[in-house]
Amino acid sequence: MSVVSTPLKGERELVREAECVPSYTVFGLNLQSSIPIRHLRPAENDRVDVRVLSESLELPEKNSGNWYFPGGEGLYVHVPGVALFHILADRITVDHFTETTESVELYLTGSVFGALLYLRGFIPLHGCAVKTSDGVATFMGESGVGKSTLAAAFYQSGYQLFADDVTAVKLQDGRFEVWPSPHRLRLLPETLEWLGIQISGEPEVLSGKFVLDGRRNFSQTAAKLTGLNFLQRGSRSVRRLKSTEPMLELMNNLYRPEFVEALGLQEKLFTNLAHLARMPSFHYQVPRFSCPYELLNTFVGDEAKS
Repeated sequence: MSVVSTPLKGERELVREAECVPSYTVFGLNLQSSIPIRHLRPAENDRVDVRVLSESLELPEKNSGNWYFPGGEGLYVHVPGVALFHILADRITVDHFTETTESVELYLTGSVFGALLYLRGFIPLHGCAVKTSDGVATFMGESGVGKSTLAAAFYQSGYQLFADDVTAVKLQDGRFEVWPSPHRLRLLPETLEWLGIQISGEPEVLSGKFVLDGRRNFSQTAAKLTGLNFLQRGSRSVRRLKSTEPMLELMNNLYRPEFVEALGLQEKLFTNLAHLARMPSFHYQVPRFSCPYELLNTFVGDEAKS
């Protein structure tokens, strides 16, 4: 007589709970999250790469005193009044101190996702990314230089976006690919007015930015990275970077570079950046308050000539 084992009651409950937890896809990863996350597409299969759990955490006594510090094989991110996050390659634990999910989500999809990308072998670049005729081009620069504004201009012009603030790059089968980020654009009120974009709702409390759902023109699949572009305020000019310039610019335009040492990934990241720096790289100086469509047209024209 065959005996069929039945799950214990606790196991049944765990299975039932797992089936009720929504799953999303971002950066080519499937996230099963007990915390609702906007602007992510639903996962298309049952694979789970990363679990996002809402649980209590103890702040380790031995920490650097910074808002981030190593923990096990991952990283703690502590945002007073918002949440304590513990990020591992396959799990993100969130102990939130507020009932407002907006602020938790803001850090989860920003700094916490940045740490996750490092742990999963990505190079997170501080910039937007757009699909061109040759592949994907990324535009990097310091905060306030106009990356999101440029991304919105590309979006309004019908180009397919991959990222508006953090570009996830990974070496895959001998080539660098860009993986889609959350399909949103976070824009200041004056940027929306300047670009003629109508949007309803209230801005984010912490940033003052409005969130535009960009799923209409956001990519769903990875694509080859073909160009690195670095933006800086100044008199309008364009030049190709040479020698060690691309490497230096890349190192200056990583997203949350302070996480690299905390995670012990300096050597691995340096090796990947050295390969990435061989890609065609350009430096664009952009006057303050210049129209983003001018830069868009300049870039498209330069790309057509190359």
